[in-house]
Amino acid sequence: MLCILATPKQMNSFWKICKNFNEIERSLIIRNPKRHRITSILFITTVFCIYTIFYLLDLLTWHANYEKIDCAYTLLKDFIPFYVLKYIMLTEILFFCHLVYFTSFRIVYLVESLKKIIKERIFDVSGFENGEIKVLPPTMTYNMKINDTALRVYQLATVHKKLVETIEIINGTGGFVIVIILFSVMIHLVVSPYFLVSELEKGRNSSMIFVSLQCMWIIAHAGKFFIVMETCNHCGSKSEELFIVVQKLFVQEKVVKTKTALLNLIIQLKLCKTQINILGLFKLDRSLLTGVSNIFFKCKN
Repeated sequence: MLCILATPKQMNSFWKICKNFNEIERSLIIRNPKRHRITSILFITTVFCIYTIFYLLDLLTWHANYEKIDCAYTLLKDFIPFYVLKYIMLTEILFFCHLVYFTSFRIVYLVESLKKIIKERIFDVSGFENGEIKVLPPTMTYNMKINDTALRVYQLATVHKKLVETIEIINGTGGFVIVIILFSVMIHLVVSPYFLVSELEKGRNSSMIFVSLQCMWIIAHAGKFFIVMETCNHCGSKSEELFIVVQKLFVQEKVVKTKTALLNLIIQLKLCKTQINILGLFKLDRSLLTGVSNIFFKCKN
């Protein structure tokens, strides 16, 4: 219900995010945008297909084990609303991750643009004046490049400002709903193993269909959690990389004007962070997961 009520507000904010993306692309070159669109479409389609298979297996398992679906009316009354709500929650997760992904790869191109403009050096500038080729003096050329570099850094600082506004919109509209969904996912990840262990303790009397069903739901809920956390972690890591790159460029740069522009950008990055709020509530400890998997495989061997 919360997801349904939040959707109109999210769509209104979605157009604001699209406007920010358009303004960002005026100053930032996005290489091969078609590849990012195809990646996003394939990811969303794959996730929907996988979870559709999960839901169909769940529905068929309940029908085969308990024979609760005796007619179409029972299917519409008792089962369809449940799966519709599941699809709404899944759509909210994918919508949120889609926006975070499109924000994170723009941060990647922002990092590349910063590296590129500092490395570029123009040694001479030529043009035509009164039909003759005119070569500017080296000092004038150098001053022009300094001003262009500093101006470009300020332009990229404006790009970062738009990215911060986008992250704030995502945190404000979708963040709260996603937190509620993740809490429900974590509750299921606690309850489902409990039912699984309780059924396994019955020994030979345990229902393998019920055990398989609980294992399937554990995988499904863990998948939702990993989808959200990996997308948010990727965005957070790219934001940290941006801050480190700007600091390195500031140390290496010798020109005062460019150095001042980089210093202002460092202050902006320090005060305005492009970080998803969910990362402050949930943390994915890969070392813990690796340790658990190693213990499992060692015991199995």
